[in-house]
Amino acid sequence: MIDAFYDGYATIDVDYDFVAKMDVDLEFGPTYLERAVALFRTNPNLAALSGKVFRREKGLLVEEFMIDEMVAGQFKLYRRDAFERIGGFVREVMWDGIDFHRARIAGFRTASFDDPELRIVHLRLMGSSDRSVYRGRLRLGRGQWFMGSAFPYVLASGLFRMREKPCGIGGLLIIAGYLQAAVQGARRLEDDTFRAELRRWQYERLRRLFRGRGPR
Repeated sequence: MIDAFYDGYATIDVDYDFVAKMDVDLEFGPTYLERAVALFRTNPNLAALSGKVFRREKGLLVEEFMIDEMVAGQFKLYRRDAFERIGGFVREVMWDGIDFHRARIAGFRTASFDDPELRIVHLRLMGSSDRSVYRGRLRLGRGQWFMGSAFPYVLASGLFRMREKPCGIGGLLIIAGYLQAAVQGARRLEDDTFRAELRRWQYERLRRLFRGRGPR
């Protein structure tokens, strides 16, 4: 997916202020980009943004959980200068988590807005593009290992996501993917400073959760 993005990125031959990574299996409204640019103009420290992501289920729109600081991997819109400053995207599974934390560490803000004009409808279950959603959840766990996540955070995240489809097993597979990668001694992101700051942020999130402030 990221290789495809960079194949297109390499062909840009015009000046530009924003760069977007967008999947093809999406629907969004006609004023999405207009609204997004307006938000960038009123938030000068905003590096990247998206709307919230939904999927259709039994005639209803069901929101896919994402904290407000995260930007939807399905449709990321970046300021060019911020994108270049964080070094773009890593060509690994957790690219859309690593870029968020790199932007945060660099002093930028990122956000997904609960705005009707920015609503994104994803035409498949998140994480199901690689053969099956079960394999996708395992890959997510391995990606958390690669990124440098702390196990208590992955454990809490997996337990939380047991409520999502595939119910129960999906969250357990995230945890299993992480542990499998740990046992195998799989490669990790070679940036000790990043990994230390990531774990600091994750432990702070866990403390907030235990204080009852919630994940959002």
